[in-house]
Amino acid sequence: MRRFEDEKGGVWDAVVGRESWGAVMVLFVPRSGDGPARQAAIPANGFEEATAWMESCSDDELRARLADSTEKTG
Repeated sequence: MRRFEDEKGGVWDAVVGRESWGAVMVLFVPRSGDGPARQAAIPANGFEEATAWMESCSDDELRARLADSTEKTG
């Protein structure tokens, strides 16, 4: 899990997850509890690779993924 601030100062937790069809995603959860969770695809072919990506990416990369994310449904 990673915690970071978005462009407006909002704090988010980012965690690696997997969709039902097997895609590896990053899930963004707002720490404030305001607003929905969001998700975005990440460049990984499996959970281990996704975890390594999460550990090595910068906060700027997380902000870019958050900007391209969609609302998590279901």
